[in-house]
Amino acid sequence: MPFRFLAEKILLRLFYGPRNRYQPLSSTSVASKQQQFQDELGIVSFQRLSIITSALPLFGFIFCVVWSLMFNFVDSTSTHCGVAEYLPSVSASTGSFSPQKYLWRSTIALHSSPRYLVTYIYYRAFHDSKKLLIINWIEISALLGLSVVSSTESFLFHANCFLLFISTSFLGMFIHLLQDKLWSIFKMKIFCTNTLAWIFALFFYVRHNDYCETGVYSLFAASEYVFVLTNILFHFQAYYDFYDTKISLCRIYGDTKFSV
Repeated sequence: MPFRFLAEKILLRLFYGPRNRYQPLSSTSVASKQQQFQDELGIVSFQRLSIITSALPLFGFIFCVVWSLMFNFVDSTSTHCGVAEYLPSVSASTGSFSPQKYLWRSTIALHSSPRYLVTYIYYRAFHDSKKLLIINWIEISALLGLSVVSSTESFLFHANCFLLFISTSFLGMFIHLLQDKLWSIFKMKIFCTNTLAWIFALFFYVRHNDYCETGVYSLFAASEYVFVLTNILFHFQAYYDFYDTKISLCRIYGDTKFSV
């Protein structure tokens, strides 16, 4: 297939979704299984799991930024240029000061295990792409790595994890949207916003280092914030993808039943 037509096909698929739009699974069988749910041990609502998985990094991120603005404003916003800045970068607010860096590491570590589980359940329930599963796991591992090891402790390791996280996050969302059962216009909007955010972040970072203009590094930080928040929001869509699914210790029950 010529590259032009392949590219057009991918763009149409991304922006308009599959020809046969995914219909929400029927919930008629859920009521009949309520008694079965009551008899099982270790049942967890997938919606509750999605909330916890998204709330942990969201809380950690907001706390670190607000705390840095309140108690480490000068140190967290200063750069080599010496010009006035108003917002700390994500790396400065989450990895340079106490107690922010300890809280951030804790929230990312706690949310990682459920994230691995969620991506595996996506693989079992909605798609059969091992490539997407591996990319998702690399993304989670890269986020864990750059969160645990700050740039001041090992700049090369932190930088490599950061680049790996950015690339796998983009690829993961892109391939996710190509799956017939997972595409939605809202996810597409999140993906576009997230992509624009890291592009603007790169632009403002380069411009700050080249020209040292007042406020440009703050625009870089704001772009980082949008990237982080849209990433969290995209993964929170599992709340709706598995809206009537419950997890037991040994099986998953929704409209279908299968072993984990």
